[in-house]
Amino acid sequence: MVNRDNLEESSAIGVTAVVLIISTFICLHHIFSYARNMKYKSAQIACMLLFTTPVIVGWSAWACLYVGETMKNYEALIALDKAFCIAMFLILIEMLLGWTESNGTYFFTKEAEIRVLMDMKEAKWLLPCIKPSPLSSSKQAISYLRKIRIGIFQVIFVIIAITIISTPFLIFDYDDFKIGENSTDSIWFWLSSIRSLSSVVAVFFLVNYAFFAAKIPELNELRIKSKFNLIQLSMVFTEIQPSIISFCADRGWIANTDNYSQVEIIGWTNSLLLCSEMIIMGFLQILVFPLSDYKTPPSSRKFIAN
Repeated sequence: MVNRDNLEESSAIGVTAVVLIISTFICLHHIFSYARNMKYKSAQIACMLLFTTPVIVGWSAWACLYVGETMKNYEALIALDKAFCIAMFLILIEMLLGWTESNGTYFFTKEAEIRVLMDMKEAKWLLPCIKPSPLSSSKQAISYLRKIRIGIFQVIFVIIAITIISTPFLIFDYDDFKIGENSTDSIWFWLSSIRSLSSVVAVFFLVNYAFFAAKIPELNELRIKSKFNLIQLSMVFTEIQPSIISFCADRGWIANTDNYSQVEIIGWTNSLLLCSEMIIMGFLQILVFPLSDYKTPPSSRKFIAN
């Protein structure tokens, strides 16, 4: 539990809780605003579910700060929420690509999505060693989408698999699991390494997809690149950041390892940073995902731009 005799510790947790409450109310208000103004239902529902991520991750991290140790289900909860966030975001982008209007009603069609991709002719990759993916036919467009889905969705399956594998070790306090230890005889180390590698691959595909989507005329007004950047940041915060903190804690750069265990240092530092970062992300969501995105369908935007 939090040490009430330690002013710095008690104040940090108290202030973080107050700001998290404010951030939570702002996120909920944004969700209710979407619910009251349903224009493109499938896309807006995916977006609303996406808005819950900073709230869940932020309060989970705060709970660890208050308890004073990393809870056994903490990493699993954040990992699963991240997988859910990625899935909702990809669904949102596909909904925007296939946005169709008929008699004032907005809905998704696969044909519209494929047509938008085919208009781009090809999709370039950031690495020059990878040849551009041609999009001149519907089969090529579908093949490109499949590559993107596999590259990004693989991290979801990896996270779920690692969560399932880790759960028995955490429940029964298996000694060889060695949570927080960066040694080759630690099961936690190998599972974390696999998850981090999978996240790097997913970020690579996300970045490539972001640069490609940002060039699509129909999505010019939707600030797609900013939306992608926010999701990429969330992956860095929840996956790569703990590895960096672990590296620094192992060398005593954060706190005295004679007074605190490595697990305590990693848990406290990462939880405090996550609370702050999720508060910022909660505010950024309002700017990056405005309700005005759904006032005009992409086809009308393109017509107006021309």
